[in-house]
Amino acid sequence: MRMYMLQGITNMICDTVMGWVWPDIQLVYKTDQGIVRYSGSHAAYDGARAVKMIRASTDRPETGTPDIYDPLIPVDVPIRSPSPDFSVFVNGVSTVVQDTLVSTRRPHMEIGLVVSTRHTISDTEQAGNYIKLPVVKVTRRMTLNDIRIELRNAIYSARTAGEKHLTLGEVANTMSRADYVFDSWTSLCRVHRDDGMDMQLVGTGSVGRDDNTFTTYGDMIDGTYRRNFMLCAVDGKDFRIIRAVCGGGATTNCW
Repeated sequence: MRMYMLQGITNMICDTVMGWVWPDIQLVYKTDQGIVRYSGSHAAYDGARAVKMIRASTDRPETGTPDIYDPLIPVDVPIRSPSPDFSVFVNGVSTVVQDTLVSTRRPHMEIGLVVSTRHTISDTEQAGNYIKLPVVKVTRRMTLNDIRIELRNAIYSARTAGEKHLTLGEVANTMSRADYVFDSWTSLCRVHRDDGMDMQLVGTGSVGRDDNTFTTYGDMIDGTYRRNFMLCAVDGKDFRIIRAVCGGGATTNCW
């Protein structure tokens, strides 16, 4: 019982820190009837819980207000030698990583992955951050297959870990080591609500565009910015980077 209580307190502390470190989730969806906006704190919501909240919502589209939001502009990743042995996500991430290593001539990079574990807990409505943040080292000498194996193994280990909740150690390790962190927003991009409304993610809640934008894959891998978070989406066989949040808080739009 004491161990369970201690774990719960630890989880609450980690969630509180997440709420301080990252701003609220602000998502803007387009429907046939107008714009619908959602906001949730990282102290209570991970991506999987946000999807559940959005699907269950009955919020009506805005009327008579300007559609002000930071639009997303997708950049398609030309997956090289896609392998059926790996997911589209792993095939896509490995391509971005290897191309960036070649483009920047860096000998190695540390790659973080956001892995959801919410589906493995008994109460899937539980508030908090049920994710893991494995970090993988990749080098320029590794083949695409080598990188894909490392990424797949890291994802598998994270999903089968005994601890399902994010820890402060993982946050510190990722922020201090990872050059890029890849986070899949696939389930957030197109949402069919329980009341029948179909929605497409078109932007985030911040107003205005950052000057550090890129619109081509070549610009994305040139290494000009240290992009901490690469928000991704899988659409069938296509893999896209929908937004890159750069080190130091700068934001690069890419959808």
